[in-house]
Amino acid sequence: MSELPTKRLFVVNNSEATETLIIALQRHGAKYGLEYANQNLYEHVAGENPVPRQFDRVLTNSAIKEFLASDAVVTYGTWGSSHPNRQANQIDQQRQAAVDNLNRIFVALAKEYSKPIIVFETATLSRVRYNYLGDEFKSTAKGLYPRYIRISRDHWTWNNGRWLSPSNRTENRIKYFRKVFKSEYDIELPIFEHQWKNNPDGCILVCAGLEHDPTSSMPVLLWIEETVKTLLQHTKRSIRIRLHPLSVLDVSHLLNQQVSLDKSTVRLKNAVSDVYCAVLDASTSIFELIELGIPVVTGENSFGKELGNTDISKVESLHYADTGAVAAWYLQMAWTEFHQTEIETGKVLPYIRELIE
Repeated sequence: MSELPTKRLFVVNNSEATETLIIALQRHGAKYGLEYANQNLYEHVAGENPVPRQFDRVLTNSAIKEFLASDAVVTYGTWGSSHPNRQANQIDQQRQAAVDNLNRIFVALAKEYSKPIIVFETATLSRVRYNYLGDEFKSTAKGLYPRYIRISRDHWTWNNGRWLSPSNRTENRIKYFRKVFKSEYDIELPIFEHQWKNNPDGCILVCAGLEHDPTSSMPVLLWIEETVKTLLQHTKRSIRIRLHPLSVLDVSHLLNQQVSLDKSTVRLKNAVSDVYCAVLDASTSIFELIELGIPVVTGENSFGKELGNTDISKVESLHYADTGAVAAWYLQMAWTEFHQTEIETGKVLPYIRELIE
């Protein structure tokens, strides 16, 4: 691989993950024909939830030259939110607003100059760890530590991004995932032994995304309203709305004898004993729910789309993927994310190059 033409990466250094990538490129990039174009493009304050600074120094002449010389752009996070919390006038107060607007600039430039966009985002399959671990394990808004990082090309959602495939590979990432899990937590993860465990007489759990996260296919409140409306047309089951833990949405106008609001703050693993199925748009809660044995009706952009339940009107005739199909889905999903040590050691670099090419 070192004999291939060098690929030059323009790394938008807006997170711990991109900073780790830069260090890995410095140490191992040449081995895979990879270089980074910019290290100090974007300074961020260390801490639990840092507010980035020096936003006004992003588009320097030097940065523009390095961007134009690059073969691909690497960034962390999402972009394109229309919510007031993530607009430009909030960049000094909200880290998410700063990251969203920074990403908009470089995504627009990347598209203008036909450059691939390598996207780092929060974890996918490894969210199943929440089903096995207690509150004593370190966790932040970005997930459990040690962290896994989602890596894709051009977008962070399943339908809109381009992803590595498990086909024609010797590495079994499920086996690797279980090995790392055992090493870190001393727990055996029976992830290949999937069984559906939903309550056939149970309720429907509507899991909403965060209202200012652009992952949702439509404004979150509108999605909740449309979902509940459709469900009421096709089922007599109780419907329970579960908002994102950081949400401030008011759904009181939807509540009645059939529709209630789940106000509990417990993990999903403690909230599904009476659940027949869940409904979500594109939330990564899909991974916890499927591993818990709960069927999920999803939107077209969800990672769970491949499991065959995308039509809410068919909520009373769900498709139950067999064990082999779920195992294949797990394997496919295992290639959507990488452990932080795989970034630190440079193991992820040839996969980034593969996404670029």
